[in-house]
Amino acid sequence: MDWMAFLDAIPKDIPRDRLLALDTKHQLTRSTNRLIQMQWFPLVIQADVREVAPSIDEFLMHVGRRWLVRAVYEALLAKNEFWRELAATTFEKAKAGYHPVTRDSIAELLAPPKQP
Repeated sequence: MDWMAFLDAIPKDIPRDRLLALDTKHQLTRSTNRLIQMQWFPLVIQADVREVAPSIDEFLMHVGRRWLVRAVYEALLAKNEFWRELAATTFEKAKAGYHPVTRDSIAELLAPPKQP
């Protein structure tokens, strides 16, 4: 099965219980494939599945490629205060290991909006 196509086809508003069932069956949160995690984590963030927060933290701590982490940070920042706090605290821990382009891009995402 092409996991990337499968994950891409999951509706953004899929119910939390359906995501948990998928995760139980296919162990997507624990996948060692970073491409799968890159697509899976925004789905569970959108559904507010807070149990996966430690796995998201681990992913962001150990993956420094901007194209892999940016969508996850964007999902974190778009959800609610719990996830925004995870984005900020994880970035503070992880930024020293990020490529400078990644570090600067994510810092820009996390920066408060500029006032006109």
